[in-house]
Amino acid sequence: MADDEPGVDADAVVSSAERSALITSTRYTTQGSAEIAGASTDLVLARYDGRLHIFTRDQDNRADLVPPPYEVNDVHDALADLLA
Repeated sequence: MADDEPGVDADAVVSSAERSALITSTRYTTQGSAEIAGASTDLVLARYDGRLHIFTRDQDNRADLVPPPYEVNDVHDALADLLA
């Protein structure tokens, strides 16, 4: 089960996490035989205090991590959304 409650200090959770992972998805387009990198989306998973927290990049300030703008009930679903 994922925890993405608003108001959680993402930096504190990630820096104190027992385990964490950064997953980046980059969209590619093709022009002839070349692949061109497009927009990237990050998903950060952090296990802290027995709970799994999920964060994404803030759209207004990409240096900040925030809870996703959608409800996350399952990490598998969050990954599927990222890759869709």
